[in-house]
Amino acid sequence: MNGVTRNMIEPQSETGDPELLKRLCRQQQALIKVGSLWRRYEGALTNAAGVVTEAAALALDVGRAGIWTFDSLRSSLENLDLYQADMKRHLRGGRLAAKDYPIYFDALAREEILQVSDAPTAPHTRALFDSYLRPNAIGAMLVAPIHAGARLAGVLCLEHVGGKRHFHQDEINTAVHLASAFSAALEFQYHADERHKMQAHLRDQVALWSIFFEQNRDGISVLRTDGSVYRANKRFADMLGYTVDEAHQLHVWEWDSQFDRDTIMGMLQSVDFSGDHFDTRHQRKDGRVIDVEVTSNGAYYNGTKLIFCNHRDITERKRDQQEIHKLATTDTLTGIASRGEFSRILSEEIDRATRYGRPLALIMYDIDHFKRVNDTFGHHAGDEVLKTVVDLVNEHLRRVDTHGRWGGEEFMVLLPETSLAAALVIAERLCQAIGGQGFDPVGSVTASFGVTLLGQEDGFDVLVKRADEALYRAKNGGRNRVESAVGPATDSVRHNPGANG
Repeated sequence: MNGVTRNMIEPQSETGDPELLKRLCRQQQALIKVGSLWRRYEGALTNAAGVVTEAAALALDVGRAGIWTFDSLRSSLENLDLYQADMKRHLRGGRLAAKDYPIYFDALAREEILQVSDAPTAPHTRALFDSYLRPNAIGAMLVAPIHAGARLAGVLCLEHVGGKRHFHQDEINTAVHLASAFSAALEFQYHADERHKMQAHLRDQVALWSIFFEQNRDGISVLRTDGSVYRANKRFADMLGYTVDEAHQLHVWEWDSQFDRDTIMGMLQSVDFSGDHFDTRHQRKDGRVIDVEVTSNGAYYNGTKLIFCNHRDITERKRDQQEIHKLATTDTLTGIASRGEFSRILSEEIDRATRYGRPLALIMYDIDHFKRVNDTFGHHAGDEVLKTVVDLVNEHLRRVDTHGRWGGEEFMVLLPETSLAAALVIAERLCQAIGGQGFDPVGSVTASFGVTLLGQEDGFDVLVKRADEALYRAKNGGRNRVESAVGPATDSVRHNPGANG
């Protein structure tokens, strides 16, 4: 087969032969040279390859020794190091394509030792390495596979320059040992690379966690299921006015002022991987209470359940929301409910009273001759009259009652759980209180009142309309008086607590 031998095994009969002893001495020196190759050249495979090729050239007394790595994607061998013994130099680079050397690559695919004792007669080696040397300079070749783990990683190629040559079994064994030495270096490098990748990955993860944890704008706490703090960042400690060390000594109920201890323990036990989101209140070390938005989720770490919590201070947001709500629902002059807010509350109370069959009274009142006040004393004086009247009325109302400005000098009072008789008494007291109050510089003012009671079939519009009709009659009846209406508009009761105004 053109001088090609695979896995050649031959018995040695040259015991005591000086040539054999010389060969074995060279081989021993080479093997000693590469003995700790995998440790000495960690991270520098080209240096390790150079040591192996020099040792191989010495051990087998060949002109050239090269290590070629296998590129499975390109189906080629790439030169890692090629040592020329006569010139004592290393060459690197070059490629052998599988399609140009089919027999050669066939042997490699089967991971066999390949011996070519007469290279010029072997057509598959004809153009070998011609990028560096003359093709006809190669007389014989010995190729041993190099492995990395369970895969073929490359070959150690020994080239005898000039004439035929037969490689003895001890030389073949040495070539295999040298290839194995570089295999160990490759394997060590592979594991070192994987270790470095893993270490780099872990460093990245730790760095990312540190950035997320320590530089987060939110306070972060990691809690145990017993309510104690496992970890906390500085933002969380600052939020509560503690040092980080102090925060690590706390339990949830020592800062959460909205939930009691039993509730908190239940929440910690029940939170799962999907987490929870809620608003609560935290008490700082200095006693001040802040509004906080909490996002939490459970996770297991080292077999222990931990709860990861983000704490965001929303005190300013809550304050802004309350201010916006106040502006939207409160009359800016008098501080009582605006018409929109009063209408909302009235609708809710009508629904409640209708559902449970409870009494609900409504008073509508209006300041008499208020235009005359504005025209005579100015709008500032008129505003002061409105505010004083509202304060007087508020003094006679319960916390469950609702006082609202319906428009201009017209107001509404909603009285839940109040009969018509009781509502009339309240309206008369209000009428007398306003009439008996002095208003500087205006003097005295009066007000007229219309009172009604919610009927079983009444809705919002019917109830308001009937209160308005009762007020209209009080105005037409001479002012500074109370009129009531129940059911049909003509079914009314007249009240006159004082002189007409």
